[in-house]
Amino acid sequence: MSRTWSKRGMRHNTAPKRRSSCPTGKNRWATAEDAEAEIVRIRAITDRARVPVRAYPCPECAGWHLTSQQRRPA
Repeated sequence: MSRTWSKRGMRHNTAPKRRSSCPTGKNRWATAEDAEAEIVRIRAITDRARVPVRAYPCPECAGWHLTSQQRRPA
């Protein structure tokens, strides 16, 4: 998680808000913008070879999820 220090010395989360209310059990972001911001944040803090590359809408929860798979050609 991305955290910063407040003036009182308390840490607080600066990552986009996500909810886990998807029946699939996946992390859910309310908007495409929040999901894209999370992709940028993850890429900035990790050196893993496999990281999310895009967000996609979920038909189950009407939210957005992340995937490390490229879009399939039509």
